[in-house]
Amino acid sequence: MKMSASEQGSTLLTVLMFGSALLVLGGFILSLALVENRIAHNHEKNSVLYYITEAGLEKGLAVLREDFFFSGEIEGKLGEGSYRVDIKEHSPGTRKIVSEGKLPPGKKELKLLVEASPFYLQALAAGQRLEVNDVEVKGRAHYNHKLVAGPGENVVKGKLTCPDGAQLQKNGGGQLTVEEEVYGVEKLNFPAVKVEELKSGDFLELPPGEDKVVFKEAPEEEKIMVKGNLEINPGEDFAWEGTLLAEGDIVVYPDEGLELEGTLAAGGNIEIFSGGKLNREGKVEALRLVAGGDLSVDSSGAGKKGSLFNGRLLLYAQGDLQVEGHGEPLKVRGSVMAGGSLQAQNTKFVYDPGAWNREAEIIWGNRVVIKEWLQS
Repeated sequence: MKMSASEQGSTLLTVLMFGSALLVLGGFILSLALVENRIAHNHEKNSVLYYITEAGLEKGLAVLREDFFFSGEIEGKLGEGSYRVDIKEHSPGTRKIVSEGKLPPGKKELKLLVEASPFYLQALAAGQRLEVNDVEVKGRAHYNHKLVAGPGENVVKGKLTCPDGAQLQKNGGGQLTVEEEVYGVEKLNFPAVKVEELKSGDFLELPPGEDKVVFKEAPEEEKIMVKGNLEINPGEDFAWEGTLLAEGDIVVYPDEGLELEGTLAAGGNIEIFSGGKLNREGKVEALRLVAGGDLSVDSSGAGKKGSLFNGRLLLYAQGDLQVEGHGEPLKVRGSVMAGGSLQAQNTKFVYDPGAWNREAEIIWGNRVVIKEWLQS
């Protein structure tokens, strides 16, 4: 049947309207697809940017695990993006890490507050028994089992920590003043000293000889391994910096001309018989005495001011450790640690974190603990 002109016009109008609706719907679907694609692309870029920024934080943590007291900036690239990490001291014993990641055209920032493991924050620490008499501690002190306070005046200007069940004993009317006592903390673990594992790079190896190796003059080499006992007994000026290892014992007779910086580590005992000075004030480095056995310090010849130690100092003994001042109190700036018993008398201890600088190869363990994520 033949359609009239009006019917044909109506059909054409219907087709046009339907076609227009399809075009509008198609445009909307295409627009929606483009938006979804853009959202997916932006989400992917944001995820990549986050991973880049997070990689900066991981780099900062890795640096602090090697040197917790590092401050400065670190830069790196990852794919098409990059990061810049800023590490600064937030407070004693804590560091703030700020990582800024960039992936053009966007950027993101993450902030983290970390602290050193409690082991590295102590001015004084004993794995077994801590005995103090006429001792002042500016910083933290810790004992795992027992604290014995002698009849003199003993002061801890910081936290004194111990696990539950640890004992406190006062002898002869002993006095103990503590700024803050904290009970119930975990025991500190004191790592074993393995001298052979401290070797890094090329070392000059010296045989033990008939009895021991004796240094009266400073050696030219900066890395020395003695396959036996060692004695440092300078006759004149003796200025030396480096790493000196001995499989046996080390005995040092300090002199006015003696100036040691770096690390002295013994598989056995270390004995310091004072006759003068041992290290100097103002050095960037520290002096570290590390013993696989016992460590003792006799300051009877250090002079009236008790100035055997002037610079930063780390004293670490896997066994027992004894520090005793004569005359004026002996002054020790740094950290003093004993896996066994620690006896301190007539000594002033001041915590200095610089004593641990770059010493991850000596004392093992996780040096960095995440304390808080900060708002960006």
